[in-house]
Amino acid sequence: MNVRVWGLWACVVAACGSNESTIAEEDETPTAVASNTPAAAEVSACGRADLAMPEDMPLDAQPAPSRKTWLAESLTTADAVVWARAEGDQWRIEEVLCGEVPNAPARFTLGAGASDFAVRFLVRTPRGYFDTGPLDRPATRQEWVALARRASPHEANELEVQETRWSITRYAQSEGRRVQHGTSVMAGDDNVNVSLTDGGDEPFSVRVFIPGSQLGAWRRIPAEGHGFSVEWEDDGGVHGYKHFLDGLQHGVSRTFYDNGQVAEEVFSRSGRRHGVSREFEEDGSIRSSLTFEDGFIPPVTEPTTEPTEARLFRDPRISYRAPHALVDRITVGMPVQQVADLLGLPVSAEMGVPFVGEPCVGPWVHVHFRSGRVSRLQDDSPLGGCLGDI
Repeated sequence: MNVRVWGLWACVVAACGSNESTIAEEDETPTAVASNTPAAAEVSACGRADLAMPEDMPLDAQPAPSRKTWLAESLTTADAVVWARAEGDQWRIEEVLCGEVPNAPARFTLGAGASDFAVRFLVRTPRGYFDTGPLDRPATRQEWVALARRASPHEANELEVQETRWSITRYAQSEGRRVQHGTSVMAGDDNVNVSLTDGGDEPFSVRVFIPGSQLGAWRRIPAEGHGFSVEWEDDGGVHGYKHFLDGLQHGVSRTFYDNGQVAEEVFSRSGRRHGVSREFEEDGSIRSSLTFEDGFIPPVTEPTTEPTEARLFRDPRISYRAPHALVDRITVGMPVQQVADLLGLPVSAEMGVPFVGEPCVGPWVHVHFRSGRVSRLQDDSPLGGCLGDI
């Protein structure tokens, strides 16, 4: 895979491969019903499935989102659930199980066939209706009826729909401001990005489908409970994963080389690095190993002054933000304790003080220490400069 950017999930992500072997099997046997039951047909509007993650998911191993979880999210994001098959560039629908969909709707595909009749979870994109269900083993009638029986109605929100050539985004009003809410879709030439937002600024779940209509990435980070993000390689191997708890990175995160060897391993606690973080060579030997405590590499110099305008961020890497006037007072030779007192914040001499800021506003400076004193001030400004520099 050529492009790997963990933070830009709401944008179109480059194709990153099939995951047929990474989704766990159904972990709950659906209610036994006859395959021709009309119960599902009585549902007029698609509901919201229970999206809660199991409380006992281990935080030290690869997340294994189950088939049940996949189907539940497909129902929750669906504009319509249908019994249908693909015929060229259209869906041939035999029965609408919930939701609304036009007759013979246009089908958007990522090179995947869907010739047999099956339960299809269709989400509308600007380029046609896309099936977000598992392609290799579509949902059965029994699974659909079990899902529908457990589903609850979506909240009654008056949604504003904004549509462009590539995306459909839904908004609602919350406390006097316009916020993203519900299902949003972005459809590129080689991926479809389906996200869910509950009236916030960031989606709590994003699935990225790639050629073959298989999952290439899945990010599920609810405000409460267990969350995860997983990214797959082109051959189905895992590129990397992270765990979250109550919206914060928690537990182990790992990235991998193409040969399956761990490239980096980081342990976090409540959004802060805590424990041993290691980088590895492709042969498995350790390249580096650092021990963190509450985000810092000890020892940590605590300030003897009150907090100032400077701010400390741990998400999970340590960074600082402060006005230019405050940063400019830091000079080469200044003791670590004096820097901590100037900022009113704890400082690790081993890590230094990395200041971040907005491009062209700054400051972007990394303060380095040696023998307990400032040794140099490194310019960490983003590449490209500012328009005023051109």
